[in-house]
Amino acid sequence: MSCRSHDRPGFRTGSADELVARFDERRVADGMLGERLTAVMMDQFSARLPGAKTFPALPWPGVVNGDVDHALLVGDRVAFLDGKLRRAGHYTADAHGHLLRDGRPSSGGTLHFPAAVQAWRNRLPAGVEAGGFLVVHPATPGRVTFDIPAGYPIVICAAEEFAQVVGGWLAGEAGRVNRPAFERLLGR
Repeated sequence: MSCRSHDRPGFRTGSADELVARFDERRVADGMLGERLTAVMMDQFSARLPGAKTFPALPWPGVVNGDVDHALLVGDRVAFLDGKLRRAGHYTADAHGHLLRDGRPSSGGTLHFPAAVQAWRNRLPAGVEAGGFLVVHPATPGRVTFDIPAGYPIVICAAEEFAQVVGGWLAGEAGRVNRPAFERLLGR
């Protein structure tokens, strides 16, 4: 198949009006911006990676109103990506998986993304490795840094680290496409 991208970002969880009814308008706008910024980075990066296939807005298996922002398939690996817009600061995670910014609970700090990645991992064909990557874009001036404990179920990185972190994980797979994984992601 010659096309690289399959679908449009942000259209699995309902209209913007439906989202604003469930969340506040600022959180919806920030969520959509984080997703779009990650989509741009993913598209630029995947254009340089032979065989890369992108899948925006994958449904979260078993959840009616949830999605995974993006997936990037290269060889036998799928990088599931969640883009977030967050205030600058130093982020850590507590024992329950909640994000803390500068030692205090972070707005939107409860991460459901690891469960979505696991749900997709369970649906992928044998031999396909899945990784979850939370890509954080700064919403305020300053740096976004992380100190996430070993064994955390996803990788969290600042936007400027995207190519190094995600690319490093996918690099050895370039030039190949796992056809059963491609079909599973495409068929959803």
